[in-house]
Amino acid sequence: MTKTFGLKLFLIGLVSLNAFSNVFAAVSDQERSSPKYSYTYQGENFVYPGTSRTSASENDIFEKAAFACYNHFNKSNNYSEDDKLEIIDVCANPKKI
Repeated sequence: MTKTFGLKLFLIGLVSLNAFSNVFAAVSDQERSSPKYSYTYQGENFVYPGTSRTSASENDIFEKAAFACYNHFNKSNNYSEDDKLEIIDVCANPKKI
């Protein structure tokens, strides 16, 4: 085996390794994006788009989604106490998309 053949083989291996690392990086980026949450109250839908998991845990994202849901459905603030409790229940039990 000559030196140039060995060098070519090394470079091909290096390029292949780089290609595989890019594929794995793309997969891990998809895994890091948080799930979207869907809420329905009195026929109205609200979807929390999700964020990057690199900055927050899934529990933090769930909490942000629940607060966004409550603020969305309670924007008129003309609901009774029972209605507000029902909104809280809806926001505490989202559907993952």
